[in-house]
Amino acid sequence: MKFNIDDKAIEYLNSKNIKSIYIDTITQKAGCCGNLQVMFDIRKDKTPNKNYLNEKVSGIDVNYDSTMKFYFKDNEEPIRISRSGVGFFSRIYVDNEVNVFSDK
Repeated sequence: MKFNIDDKAIEYLNSKNIKSIYIDTITQKAGCCGNLQVMFDIRKDKTPNKNYLNEKVSGIDVNYDSTMKFYFKDNEEPIRISRSGVGFFSRIYVDNEVNVFSDK
């Protein structure tokens, strides 16, 4: 899989001395009128008893849940990791939206 970490996210990770991140897939079931939601949780510690695949991007080890392969294809654009918020309220997140009903 291809990842792209934007400059603001790299700056944030370096300022916190974070050299590895772990991305977990979270699916939420929808109600009768909603769509299935797929979200991605980024943390600095790995989830116990979980197997991760690894890519090195801009000096950061990106460890990702193997189920992400179901939502992103290798030939698609890279998975974008970005930063939002300011100061204490900053966080990094997966910026790509996932349409689980796409027929691509």
